Amino acid sequence: MSDSSEAHVPSRGLRIGQVVEHIAVLGREMRRARSAPFAGRVRTAAQLEALFVLAHAGGPLTPGELADELGVTPGAVTQVADRLDAEGLVERAPHPTDARSKTLRLSRAAAAEVARYEASVATTLEDRFGALGDGELGVLADLLEKTRRPASPEPIEGNDG
Repeated sequence: MSDSSEAHVPSRGLRIGQVVEHIAVLGREMRRARSAPFAGRVRTAAQLEALFVLAHAGGPLTPGELADELGVTPGAVTQVADRLDAEGLVERAPHPTDARSKTLRLSRAAAAEVARYEASVATTLEDRFGALGDGELGVLADLLEKTRRPASPEPIEGNDG
């Protein structure tokens, strides 16, 4: 028979479900604000994701790198990049070491718009994070960062679940 305190500990699957639920709520709030940047033009989710990835990449990305980050095909990235390029939000440049490839980066105007949008979303969501102190918010950000990529397939020593 199990200890009664263990019976009240939610399973790992339940906890993951709770996290996903909370992220979905935040995602809905962010989607409501999609038209805020870029002169009120509504962006598709794929366009916003591409803009955010490019804004935080730390430098230009190849279309293949952007596709990997977004988890889509290079063809899908080409379509998104073509649209963003046509609107002056993304700039293409020759790859510095591969003459066959191009790189993508945000235009200065787009970078400024993404920064304004992120600040606006942070202000909008401030009340959702009001119960967290700065340290807790830092821990949450660090923990979510760990979920950006699948865990290594190699077993972690000392981790028994």
